[in-house]
This record gives sequence, C-alpha cells and structure tokens, in this order.
Amino acid sequence: MNYALVFRLTGNLLKAEAVFMLVPLAVSFIYGDGNAVVFAASSAVTAVVGFLPSLLKPRNKKFKTKDALFAATFSWVLFSLFGALPFYFSGHFEGFLDCFFEAVSGFTTTGASVIRDMEALERSVLLWRSITLWLGGLGIVALFVSLLSMLGNSGMQMFKAETTGPKVEKIAPRIKESVKILWRTYMILTVVMILALMLAGMGLFDAVCHGLGVISTGGFLSKNDGIATFSLGVRLTLACCSVIAGIRIDLFYRVFVDKSLKILWKNEELRIYVGILAAAALITACEGGLDVDLTGTEWEAEWIANGRQCPCEACASARLVLANQDLLIKKSVWAFGGDGWAYDIGFGGLDHVIASGEDINILVFDTEVYSNTGGQASKASQIGQVAQFAAAGKAQAKKDLAQIAISYGYVYVAQVALGANYNQTIKAITEAESYRGPSIVIAYAPCINHGMKGGMGNSIAETKAAVEAGYWHMLRFDPRLKDEGKNPFQLDSKAPAANYGDFIRSEVRYSSLKLAYPERAETLFAAAEKAAAEKYARLEKMKGLWE
Repeated sequence: MNYALVFRLTGNLLKAEAVFMLVPLAVSFIYGDGNAVVFAASSAVTAVVGFLPSLLKPRNKKFKTKDALFAATFSWVLFSLFGALPFYFSGHFEGFLDCFFEAVSGFTTTGASVIRDMEALERSVLLWRSITLWLGGLGIVALFVSLLSMLGNSGMQMFKAETTGPKVEKIAPRIKESVKILWRTYMILTVVMILALMLAGMGLFDAVCHGLGVISTGGFLSKNDGIATFSLGVRLTLACCSVIAGIRIDLFYRVFVDKSLKILWKNEELRIYVGILAAAALITACEGGLDVDLTGTEWEAEWIANGRQCPCEACASARLVLANQDLLIKKSVWAFGGDGWAYDIGFGGLDHVIASGEDINILVFDTEVYSNTGGQASKASQIGQVAQFAAAGKAQAKKDLAQIAISYGYVYVAQVALGANYNQTIKAITEAESYRGPSIVIAYAPCINHGMKGGMGNSIAETKAAVEAGYWHMLRFDPRLKDEGKNPFQLDSKAPAANYGDFIRSEVRYSSLKLAYPERAETLFAAAEKAAAEKYARLEKMKGLWE
C-alpha cells in the first residue's frame, strides 16, 4: 500500500475543502448571521490538518487499484469528518454524530437530514449543506483528481473507485483533462439551473441553494415545507432541472462538441431513463387525476359530464395503460426444436433466422437422432453411433452447430447439460433471454434410443457422465463481452476426468455395434474419442483467440 501518496492526496483534498468553507464564511459576513467565526475556525482547522500530509514527498508515485480504493474510502471519511465541523460549531445539532450524519448525507448526495426546522438555520449553514451536496454530485475525489498531475494514468483507477452508478466514459486522452471537462460542464449546468430558478421567481439565495441541490440530485432544501413554499412556475422549473440532472454529465459535453442532439437519443441508458420517467409520470397523472375533485375549477362541467373522472388526455391514456397493464412486459420469443430440425431438415430456416439479427431465442434439444420418427441418424449423430440408416455405425463426425453460429460474431451461443452443471444451464438461458439479438442454446438431451443403463429415469445423471467423459462440451459465447473488452468465449467444461470409451460403451446405441461388428466398432470408437479430444483442444485454443 502506498500510504505516503494516499496521505498526500488526502491532505491536498482537505486543503481544497478548507477553501470551499470560505464561501459560506463570505455569506456570513454579507448577511451578518454571526457564523463567520464558525466557518473561519472550521476552515483553519481543516487547512492545518490537510497541510501537514500534503508536504509528504513519496518516492513511489505509482497507484495500484488497492491504493485507489483505499484513497477513495479514506478521503470520503475524512472529508465528511471535517465537513461536519461547521455544523458542530454552529450549535444547531445535538452532538457530533448528528453533524457527521448530515455531512455524510450531503457528500454522498443521500439527502437525508436530522434537522427538524430548516428555517431556524442561518443562511451560511444552509449554504454549506447545499455545497456538501454539490461537491458530492460529481465526486470529491473526482474534484481532486482534476487538481493533480502526479497520478498520471492511475488517476483513472481512483476516478473509477470513487464514482458510482453508470459508467462515465473518458472524454479526453488523459483522465485529468477528462475530469476537468466534467467539472466545467457540471459548473455550467449549475449556473444555468440557478438562473432558470431566478427567472421563475425564486430569490437569489434560495436559487443558489436549490440549484446546488438539484444538479447533484441530493434534495437538501432551505424551507420546512420544501418546494411547496414556492410558486407553480418554480416547482415546474425544479422538476425540469431534476430530470436534466439525472442525465450523465459527459453526454452534455459530447452534445456540445458534436453540435448534435442525436447523441442523446443514441444512448441506450438515456432512452431507458426517459422511458421510466414517462411511464412513472403517466401512472402518477392517472392515479392523481382519476378521482381528483375539480369542483370550482374551469373543468368542473366537463369533469361532471365525464362521470367525475379527469377528462384530460394524460388521465385517459393512463386509464388505458392501467387497463392493459398485463400487456406491458417484454416479449420473449423462443423457438424449440430437436436436432433433426436444427442440424438437418430445418437448418436452412434456422440459419436464416439467426442471420437476420432479430431478437429471437432458440433452444435445441440435441438427442443426436431423429427421436420423433423412430431414431434415424442425423447430422447430429456421433461417430460410431448406431441408428436407423446407420446400422453399421455412423462414420462421419457430428456437425458443429455451435461453431457455425459463433462464426457470425453477433449470435449468443451456448451448449448446456443440465445434470452436469445446473447453474451453467440457468445462466445460459438467462443470458440468451437478456441478449438483444439472436441466441441459440443447444442442450444435450438423452433419448430412449440411446439405450442408457437404468432407462430414462437416469437421463440427468447421463448428461453429467457425458460431460465428465468429454463426450459433450459446455460453453458460452456472449458478443456483449467484446464491447466490454472481455473474452466473449467461455469454456465451462473442465478437461475430461472419465474414460470416453467407458461412457459410450455404457449405451446400447454404441455397445450394439461392438456385438455386430467388433472390428469396425473399435475403429470407429477410437476415431470418435480422438475427434472429441481434438475438439476440446480446439475449444481451449478458442479462449486464447478472443483474449
């Protein structure tokens, strides 16, 4: 752990906090609220404590991930401890624990408060509460990263360790410049929101406090009655500002650089955000408007004529939505089929479907024979397997349907065996369902034509035996992982631990060949075992191809 560098960073961060305390100090002088000494003392103590560790000159300036995580946590704690000093010295709180809670609530933008009477606080204290929210809005560590050049590339580690929620992308080659751009954008949005609130009729001080709170989505207010204190215009402005504040900061910068609003709608995260807001607003309008009493309003006559239901389009649409709420689910489209269809007579159609790129899921029950027509051999049948039209054992290798699908690059592909790994099966089906595009899950499915010992009641155990012998391989290919810089191919099967020959000889579809054609059986069984070993080796190499 690079403690010297962590302490130096934290010291500089405390000095920055001391500077921010000077803002409410100035406000205290302007309004004469008597808290000048409170903020002067708090700023002085914070600056002195931060000054000493900031003098450290660490020899090692490399920042590892564990250093970044420790620095982020340590900085939050210290920032909150010293941020609680103005609350403590102001005398409005019962003890330091309450002060610390208020500071933590601000810097984490939680918005919870122990204060019962907001209007009893002086303006300087109210402003400091809002400043804690504002600093926490983009992140106190993100602020500090922008002040440092010593971190180099390790600044990204600290930034990632501090930030929460959706990923914020780098928007400049260096993280230091990226964070500076984010802070400038953040400050511009803050000023715009404060001006918007003032134009809506809010006073300067209240506009500043609420602007700082809204942009950070924290919610600290300066009035006991909250936003109900203000006019409808102010409340609507606050609502609009809150919606804007919920959008990723870097998107605003990209809109400014690209000079196009299209980048906003192309962002999937933003589309989901807007959709959730729209649905919530519609339902809220409905629940609030269905039974609202419009007596004495200009809409009273229409309201009565409409059966005392709000006649506006929002409420009418909301009623329709609620009446059909059972339809508001994501459609899950699945196609089910056997291997004769998927590998053989229906392969052309299956290939056309997965090549279309449509959001459809396919589950193939691979029995390795035409199970529904008496057990004829298919392209899914293995070398040495006895079936109708292959009485002397199939001589050709099985078609690799999974590899054909993987070759497209944009198809989710999985091979599963329920008895071998239940969790892998469930995970594969869940991933296939969540993937926005074509997916195919190929499941090993023992069939009565296999002639298993113990009959079909032993089918689950048979799938486990097939995987352990290297007869069947479990895998997953998720194209989404490529976009995350990860390996999309995952081989879930371990190296074979059981004997391949013993496994196939335990089933009648193979052992019957040994009785009828002993020499041919040994030749084909050896070829099958070799093919299985070579296939597992290829799958192992595939992991490296995608890394």
